[in-house]
Amino acid sequence: MSTNVIKVAVKPWLKLIWLSGFLILAVCPVVAFLKSTGMERMIQILIFSAILAVYVWFISGDFIFLLKIENDFFTGRSKTGKKYKFHCSEIKKIKYSARTKGKYQTVEFSIIIETKTMQLKTTDVMTNFSKLAAYLLEQREAGVLKKSAIAPSYLNNLKYVAEGTHLKMLKKK
Repeated sequence: MSTNVIKVAVKPWLKLIWLSGFLILAVCPVVAFLKSTGMERMIQILIFSAILAVYVWFISGDFIFLLKIENDFFTGRSKTGKKYKFHCSEIKKIKYSARTKGKYQTVEFSIIIETKTMQLKTTDVMTNFSKLAAYLLEQREAGVLKKSAIAPSYLNNLKYVAEGTHLKMLKKK
């Protein structure tokens, strides 16, 4: 049984960036309200409120998500706020993904953990991402996780993530 605790959540500096964006969107309707009058004011407030609502909806899931591993139990909250708890042995499949995103082709690495009832996606933007990969590999070697839970094609990639060399391997390609 493992006694160290691993917490996987969004990095604090990302929370600050999102919070500053939230504050900017919250201040805009107030400024619009103070500067304009009548029906024009109402339309501006509705537009800014709609933008604010969409922004909050998109980022709230990242603030809520938390994964904590203690004594081989995974506990936490999903992005929808649903609480969960399951033992490491209940994991059916672990997937690894590296995909390019956006205009500048930035790469997002993710580990997807599947059980019978749920699917958890963690990304390299979260804290302790490499510790999670190392923990999963350790549990596989100890026999807690089934050998078939991690496909051979994902195994080397998880080793690179656990070592922290997954970004270097990407640059060589």
